[in-house]
Amino acid sequence: MGQRNCSATSTGFFGENLTIQPLVAGGARGDRLQVGDLLSEITRARVPCAVLAARVGYPGFVKEFVKAVGWRLCSGTAKPGFFER
Repeated sequence: MGQRNCSATSTGFFGENLTIQPLVAGGARGDRLQVGDLLSEITRARVPCAVLAARVGYPGFVKEFVKAVGWRLCSGTAKPGFFER
């Protein structure tokens, strides 16, 4: 985020429990993604909140994050399943 020195984050720092990269941008509510047996459905867009800014320790974090990285997508489990890396 600009010139700010943000330390490396661990998996799950942003509340994610599945990160897929690269993922084609432009997903919309209701879109489904199959990974192994797991079927996930996009439920909403998510912008980081003030709680995350406090955790990072920088009040301007949310604005800089959205400008640099954009919104994230939240999804729910449409069908439970397993997958391997």
